[in-house]
Amino acid sequence: MTKEEIMKLIEEDVSVDIYGDLYGHDRAAESLAYQFMCLEVEIERLKKANSDMGWRLNPDRMCKLSTGGQFTQEELNRGNEWR
Repeated sequence: MTKEEIMKLIEEDVSVDIYGDLYGHDRAAESLAYQFMCLEVEIERLKKANSDMGWRLNPDRMCKLSTGGQFTQEELNRGNEWR
């Protein structure tokens, strides 16, 4: 949500009476709070998807539960380099 979109939302929802009292500010606040909640949910979903993708693309080959401790041929060819 851009600054201009936020300003437009506030200008559409908030008005002032002849005494200077604000009306509609609660509606604007609820709308912005809802937008933030939606963004927080999306951020958490993307964080989980990113983490899950990391495990799929780079599995822990040392863990017997994930892929049985398999190594690539290139890793096997290294031989004693690991010591």
